[in-house]
Amino acid sequence: MKGKTARAKNSVSAAPTVELLTYFDDLHVLRFGEKAVIRRGKDAQLVAELCRSHGAARVKELIADFFASRDPWIRDHGYSVGVFVSQAAKLIARRPKNGRTVPASWLDECEAEHGGACASSTAHMWRKVRDTGE
Repeated sequence: MKGKTARAKNSVSAAPTVELLTYFDDLHVLRFGEKAVIRRGKDAQLVAELCRSHGAARVKELIADFFASRDPWIRDHGYSVGVFVSQAAKLIARRPKNGRTVPASWLDECEAEHGGACASSTAHMWRKVRDTGE
């Protein structure tokens, strides 16, 4: 019986991991038109560990945030599961406690409007406060 219990436990924990890797792949295809490079064993383990600490629903939100991010480090290092997991803490920190999603970089608005980041601008600081609650 001990072997059956262990297999059942592993199959239950594997289900959200497979779903999350499929979701990751789907978003990769939407963004780049190609399937993601996913190493099923290693990447599944990384996602499973993240699920154990944050829950599958939260990890799914973080995957969406990852693909929506305009973070230059993420752009430069590729959209892989490894990069996603390495940036999870940053993605978590960008989500305010009140549950509203913070734009990946509120300064992107500034860059789009007039070509530069002007964090000292009062107008943009107030927008940050409005958008993030900080």
